[in-house]
Amino acid sequence: MTNHPLAHLVPNASYASKYFTREHNGVKDLDILDAAFENKDNVLIVGPTGPGKTTLVYAFAAMKGLPLVNISCNGAIEPRSFLGGWTPTPDGSFAFIPADALLAIIYGGIVYADEINMSPPAINAVLHELTDDRRSISVSDAAGSDFPTFIEAHEDFFFVAAMNEGSGYRGTRDLNVAFRDRFGDTIYFDYVTDIEKKLVKSNALVDFAIGVRGRIEVGDLVTPLSTRALIEFEDRALNPKLGFDYAAGNLSRKFKPEEREVIEKLIELHAEKIKAELGLVDLVTAEEPF
Repeated sequence: MTNHPLAHLVPNASYASKYFTREHNGVKDLDILDAAFENKDNVLIVGPTGPGKTTLVYAFAAMKGLPLVNISCNGAIEPRSFLGGWTPTPDGSFAFIPADALLAIIYGGIVYADEINMSPPAINAVLHELTDDRRSISVSDAAGSDFPTFIEAHEDFFFVAAMNEGSGYRGTRDLNVAFRDRFGDTIYFDYVTDIEKKLVKSNALVDFAIGVRGRIEVGDLVTPLSTRALIEFEDRALNPKLGFDYAAGNLSRKFKPEEREVIEKLIELHAEKIKAELGLVDLVTAEEPF
């Protein structure tokens, strides 16, 4: 892999060693990705924001020693992000420079399209041939250069996409039925309480998250509360330069203004227990939330 042009994009082995696997219909998520990779299938990971979708892909890339090209899709993304384009050179001329994603297609690696359902239709058109049985891509913009205009994907090329599904995600759209059908495996990735309790120190913080998500389910709140946000909360609460009050305020500001009063009350309800479990107050003085 040292001669691979994307060798610097192979994730650190710690991603794999620190990852907590979860099962889907009795099969571990890393095994699902491994089988799809071997079978040259595309994988779609669906779920709310921040439960670990991206972490899963990084863990798999680290496990396999594969470069990972992470492309954040949005309404402004262009085909150039996947293919590359003509770029000025120091001598005043122009050269076609392939994007990292195109190098992964040529030399092997994972292209991870995050929030694929925010990308414009032009991106799906670029991926049309690549994601079906042909596993090839046309690079018409490379015409006139030494770069090929038609490329067949390397045997170690792997396409994975992720998307948020449900209400509350501005800018998303339903995937074209034909495009979604090109994903041989679809993994639904939700928040898992047991995993969150391994990732954060405070069980009371997880209880707080369960309470918030319950309010979302009944429609009192709409802004998701991610696992990532819980980890960030603890990092800030334990930082002597910031502290618990800042962490609580920072978390509430992730929500819409009309939701913040509810969030602040829920934080207050669990505050003493969270502080005790984080070692910020003496456990014997902490009251149970009521």
